[in-house]
Amino acid sequence: MLFKKKYILICLIGLIIYTLSVFTFGNKINTKINQTESSILTSKPRLEDDFYDNINYKYLNKKEYDDKEEQWGLFYTKGTKAIEKEKKEIIDNILKNCNTYGDNNIYKKICLYKESFDNKKEESIKNKLNSYISKINSSSNINDLFNNIIEINKELSLDILISPTVEINYQGESQPYFTMSLISFDDNSNDINELVYNNTIYQDEEYEQFKKHIKTYNTNMLKLYGYEKQETNNIVNDTSKFYDDISRFSLKDNDYHNNKGFNLYTKDELQKEIKNINIDKIIENYKDIYKDNEKILVIDINQLKSIDSYLINDNINIIKHYATLKILSNYTKYINNDYYNNYLEFLDNRNYYINNEISNISKDKTTEKEMLYSNIYNEFKDVITKEFINKNISKEEIEYYKKITSEYIVKLKEIINKEEWLSKETKEKAIEKVNSIKYNIPNANSVVDVSSKYEMTNNLIDNIISINKKNREEKNKQYMNKNLMYNEDLLELNAFYLTVNNSITLLSGYMYMYKISLNLNPNNLEKDYYKILGTIGLTLGHELTHSIDSTGSKYDKDGNFKNWWTKKDKNEFKKLNHKVVKYYNKYNEFGERTLGENIADLGAMNITISIADDNNATNEDYKEIFETYAKDWCFQRSSYYNSYVKGIDVHASGKARTNAVISSTDKFYEVYNIKEKDKMFIKKENRVKVW
Repeated sequence: MLFKKKYILICLIGLIIYTLSVFTFGNKINTKINQTESSILTSKPRLEDDFYDNINYKYLNKKEYDDKEEQWGLFYTKGTKAIEKEKKEIIDNILKNCNTYGDNNIYKKICLYKESFDNKKEESIKNKLNSYISKINSSSNINDLFNNIIEINKELSLDILISPTVEINYQGESQPYFTMSLISFDDNSNDINELVYNNTIYQDEEYEQFKKHIKTYNTNMLKLYGYEKQETNNIVNDTSKFYDDISRFSLKDNDYHNNKGFNLYTKDELQKEIKNINIDKIIENYKDIYKDNEKILVIDINQLKSIDSYLINDNINIIKHYATLKILSNYTKYINNDYYNNYLEFLDNRNYYINNEISNISKDKTTEKEMLYSNIYNEFKDVITKEFINKNISKEEIEYYKKITSEYIVKLKEIINKEEWLSKETKEKAIEKVNSIKYNIPNANSVVDVSSKYEMTNNLIDNIISINKKNREEKNKQYMNKNLMYNEDLLELNAFYLTVNNSITLLSGYMYMYKISLNLNPNNLEKDYYKILGTIGLTLGHELTHSIDSTGSKYDKDGNFKNWWTKKDKNEFKKLNHKVVKYYNKYNEFGERTLGENIADLGAMNITISIADDNNATNEDYKEIFETYAKDWCFQRSSYYNSYVKGIDVHASGKARTNAVISSTDKFYEVYNIKEKDKMFIKKENRVKVW
């Protein structure tokens, strides 16, 4: 998946949780090319020696990012700021016209939400939360506690102990099932599941440092809420112990998780596996997403068994403390700015544990107005997104990018057909898969309407609970229909491929970023055709190539986990993959971990240059592709953030994504007259590609 976000997300939805986690690190090999994106250039290198630094020297010879930022990107930062500005303008315009809306108008609901936000009272919110906590604490035995937890789980849309939801079975037939999902540390961090089920991290100092940070966040929150020191320590320590204990028995690594972790059970079969978790009680509360006699998908049976073994009366206080913390960590951030800023500080710093140190970036505290903007956008995302797309993304732009996508699909099929190492049988299956790719370039009608179903009152906490419940219900409904786009924020700067339904998506925010950054004229996009090929075109090629990369190649045209390769072709494919791994190791890029993304980058460039060849591109046209591509990956990062990214990201650095890809592209040598004496030069037999 092409990465252009402020934070690295190890999961998006479903499969992304499993493909973007911890992989085996490759060995670092010293190389003549410095890949550190946080360094400031002091002199401009020759283009023939370092293409990335030469093209981006103007931006890399001085510090571009603010001390309160983790990173700066030439296109990314401009796009991000423009989108945030537009979102605020849309919200402001809605709020200043509140008196003009009728009672059933969707904008009126936003105005009522603002009114409840402005009039929120800490006492009222605490009373509501305390009613749920009292229900937890009044449980006289473990069975009573479990039943109360399941009811509260449903009411507050949480994942205490288990997270019943709808998910796709990625290991086998690509079908939606009622799921016992992995639990997570907090309400907004599926990536932290990594620490729960990955024993390779469990013993690490990084894990211990991470726990310390979570404890700090929880301790601050409980103190703000009014808990005494001893009770705060008991709640925080018991919760930490609970996570430690269940992590010992969870899946050991990501590869095992992806290939072995999905288990289908009938209700009776699952009840035989576990003793204390009452499956009937769960189904009773989740009838809306469980069909009679339907099989239940368990993502991690080991974790479920370890939770089940914990449900004994001796552990009742630990479970009570854990449930209390889950309720508070999900809902106290709405009380006031102190809670909200504590929460934001947790989100900002949770990933950055380099050499046992957290981020030392000091950020401005969020104001009440900024908190309101954030809440309105998050709770009424469908309304704001529709307004944004209608205002900023024309039908002509969407149709233009659909046309380019079709060009890339045609060219990828041509490339597959020409591959001499592939048998006719495998070629036919690969082309069949590419032919079946669905591509989503959302318009305003793509946004699923959920806000119109909200019932607003003058009580903020009631509104939040109601909104969360409606969104959870809608998400499950959409997933049952295999619409995996529901949870996506269309205004993010991202594009991605999903194996589960063999689809690529180009988000609206991503298109808008290039419209702003490249100053594109929506009425004459052809004028900037080669700039578009060097950015959005290469993105489309990248996502298409994911369908037949090291991971996508394991799934068929319908997203099912099935082998469609001959044995001989699969072996040849592995040999080509190995060459790519070795090639990127020489760029200090953890070739094994970044393999899928590197295959996609190389394939995207090959498709793009082939399309340009067909259009009789001139040398200047090719230069526009290469140089815009280099600018697209122009980033500066703070040293700690760069170290973090280098430690976990499945993508190569922006510099390697430029230099390594271009140095393996024959056309680059022709256009820039690259010679053997030049540092960008790679011998033809050592250049790599898979597609």
